[in-house]
Amino acid sequence: DLRFDLAAEYLVMAAILAEIKSRMLLPRAELEEGIEGDPRAELVRRLQEYERFKKAAEDIDDLDRLDRDP
Repeated sequence: DLRFDLAAEYLVMAAILAEIKSRMLLPRAELEEGIEGDPRAELVRRLQEYERFKKAAEDIDDLDRLDRDP
C-alpha cells in the first residue's frame, strides 16, 4: 500500500524547512528584516492551519454516514 499523499506532504514540509533554513543562514540588511519578517512565522501559521483542517477531517469522519452506520 503506497501512501503518495503522505510522501507528498513530507516532501513539501522538507522543502519549506530547507527554505527557512536557507533564509536564516543568509545575511540580511536591516531594512529587509522589517519587510520580510521571520520566515518561521509562516511555518507556524501553516502548521496551525494544518491542525485545524486535520481536526475538521476527524470530526467529519466521526459523523454517521448514510448507509454505513445504523
